[in-house]
Amino acid sequence: MATKTPALVPKGGLLMGVLVDGSTHAAQATKANLDAWITGNNKTPNTWVWDPTVNPPEIETFLNRPYDSFLIVDLKTMRIVRISSNDGMAALAAFEQLL
Repeated sequence: MATKTPALVPKGGLLMGVLVDGSTHAAQATKANLDAWITGNNKTPNTWVWDPTVNPPEIETFLNRPYDSFLIVDLKTMRIVRISSNDGMAALAAFEQLL
């Protein structure tokens, strides 16, 4: 999915990931988890950040979506345009259509 980043940026697109989980789904992510995610087997050309909030609400609960959600956000208005769950390629196709 992230291999599309170089083609999307010139069109005004931006891919960004937020790491919430640590070594397990129940564990909070740490800076070390983020570094390992970026430099490990997941080498991706897009930006990644980590949510260091202590005891954050689970993202699934917050979005009322299952695990692995993909959000398309209009950066001009900061509104969520679309949320796709469990299908990153479908989310990417929808994103490309909007560009």
